[in-house]
Amino acid sequence: MSEPLLKYDGNEKSSSDEALFPLREHARLAESRMFIKDDYLDSVLDEISVGEVRIFSVNHNVKERRVFHPEMRYPPVQMQFLLRGDTVMKSNESGEVRRFTDNQHNIVYFPHADVDYSMESPRVSVVGVQIPETAFGNLVDPDSKTLSEFFERMTAGKEAALVPVRNLVMSPRMKSILYEILNCKLNGNLKALFLEAKVIELFVAQIEQADNLDYAVKMKLSADDLERVGAVKEMLDRDPLGTFSLLGLAKAAGFNDYKLKKGFKEMFGTTVFGYLRHLRMKEAKRMMLDEKKSVSEVSWLVGYSEPHHFTAAFKREFGYLPRELSERIPLEEDS
Repeated sequence: MSEPLLKYDGNEKSSSDEALFPLREHARLAESRMFIKDDYLDSVLDEISVGEVRIFSVNHNVKERRVFHPEMRYPPVQMQFLLRGDTVMKSNESGEVRRFTDNQHNIVYFPHADVDYSMESPRVSVVGVQIPETAFGNLVDPDSKTLSEFFERMTAGKEAALVPVRNLVMSPRMKSILYEILNCKLNGNLKALFLEAKVIELFVAQIEQADNLDYAVKMKLSADDLERVGAVKEMLDRDPLGTFSLLGLAKAAGFNDYKLKKGFKEMFGTTVFGYLRHLRMKEAKRMMLDEKKSVSEVSWLVGYSEPHHFTAAFKREFGYLPRELSERIPLEEDS
């Protein structure tokens, strides 16, 4: 892909050196939609800019796997949310590889433009927020150890990730904020103000989750244990409608259930059965959309004896009722 998905004019300046968004003087709101179609991709990119901050949502239908090397005119801090699929980011300078899978997020920074991207699944949906280095400093809170360490690496000109060793699992709160951002119906300055508030709320949710990992007291896991926890996740991914027990999963992976409980929460930001419930809700949505199954059918297939219990769980997961599915634009579908 010869053209970068997101461009930045190096001569563009914020109207305020103090604020992340220059709303007091002039809320420069710009929106665009780009269609990308070639031998490799069939994609839709929606972009909203508020001052120096750019919000983008891109939905890819991947025809053939390919490594892309987009040219970036400036090194942004990127809040990354992968709603669907598998992607890989590889720094050609450090050799570091970061893989994002369904429902994961992180904040990443590369002080250079030498990064390769690849889509590893047939469908990929990503939402990102890009913030220039100069503006990002206004968000840094010295009381957040995680954020302070991230910013220290940034200012030293090093690659950085908010949580370096893994990505985090998106919380229902984050998904709700993303939905509000992508489906905002306001216009002009009101929309700019709304997006400012929501981007900051989303950023705070990411920092809170990272800080709550509690690095000082978390259980230490060996490299072998980390692999075993990852193997359990793969078991659930392969068969989300299967019957599982904590002891059975731990035994299959080759370690005890205590390490599995602690390690899974540490690595993925949720419990084993919280993650399994998320997978089943996604499968339920897919069956209702693609196979036109009824709520009663789907509730039984995903393990609920009573449809009203399934309906309540579905609403907790997605923020709306199953009967509203055809009326809403879910985050992971094209808008």
